[in-house]
Amino acid sequence: MVLYSWISERMNAPKNGWCRLLQGFRCNNNLITAGYIQNRSPAVRIQLLLFTIFMCMSGQMYQQTLRTGEKGHTDQPLNGAPRWSTFKSPPRRKNKTVRRVLRLLARSREKGGANVHFPDNRVVLLRHGGDFFPALFQAMAEARSTICAEYYIIRNDATGTSFARSLMEAAARGVQVVLIYDFIGCFETPDEYFQQLRNNGVHCLSFNQPTFSRLRLLDSRNHRKMVVIDGITAFLGGLNVGDEYAGYGDSFQHWRDAGIRVDGSAAGRLRRLFRRTWVLSLIHS
Repeated sequence: MVLYSWISERMNAPKNGWCRLLQGFRCNNNLITAGYIQNRSPAVRIQLLLFTIFMCMSGQMYQQTLRTGEKGHTDQPLNGAPRWSTFKSPPRRKNKTVRRVLRLLARSREKGGANVHFPDNRVVLLRHGGDFFPALFQAMAEARSTICAEYYIIRNDATGTSFARSLMEAAARGVQVVLIYDFIGCFETPDEYFQQLRNNGVHCLSFNQPTFSRLRLLDSRNHRKMVVIDGITAFLGGLNVGDEYAGYGDSFQHWRDAGIRVDGSAAGRLRRLFRRTWVLSLIHS
C-alpha cells in the first residue's frame, strides 16, 4: 500500500515523465490500487507490481527523450508501389536499443491523446479458415501493384503450396510481392520453399534470424498474420498458413479460427506498418 500511495501522489505531478506516460496510456492509478486490493492471488499482485515498475522505467526514458529533443520516426505516406528492394539501412548510431524503445513510446502517443481512427472501411468476417483462404487467394489473383505478406508460420503443405503459387503467379504478372516470415515460426519449413519464391520474383525476408551476437533476442518473434493487397485491401486474423488452419474446426487436424477482410484506409496504414518492419529487419539482418 505504501508503493501505491506513493504512486497516487506522483500522479499529481504533471511534469513528471513516467506520470505523463501513465496518463497517455490511460492507466488509472485508482484501478491499479483497487485491483491490487481486491485480488488476493499472489500471481495477480506480482503482475500488477511488475507492470507498475515497467511503466515507471519507461516513463523516465520517455522524459529523457523530451528533454533532449529526440523526435520519433514518422513514416511518409506511400505514393504508388513501394520499391522494397531499394531500401537502404540508415546510419548506425550509439545506443540503438534505447533509441528504438524511445521511438516506440513516442509513436504510442497519438496527437492529442486521441484514439487512432480510419474512416470509410468495409470489414467482412471470415468465420473459418475454409472461408478465409479461398477469399485470400482470389484477392491475390486480382492484385495489380503490390502484395505485402507477413506470417509467423508458413507450412510446406497443401495450403502453403497454394499460398506460394499465388505469390509467384502475382510476381509473374509484374506485381511487387514481398514476404516477411518468422525464422523460428518457419523453422520446420525447408529453405527450398523460400528459395523457390525468390527464384520466381518474390522478395523474402526472414525475421530476426538468430546469431551468436544476438542470442538475447531469440524470443523476439513476429507473430503477425496479414496480407495487404494494393494498399487498399487487407486480410488478417489468427490464421497462419497451414492445413491445420484451413478447415472448419471439424477435427483436431483442422482448427477453428477466424479472420477478416478490410477494404479502405486502414489497409494503407497496415502497409506502412509492414514497410517499417521490413526496414528494421534489414537493419538487423
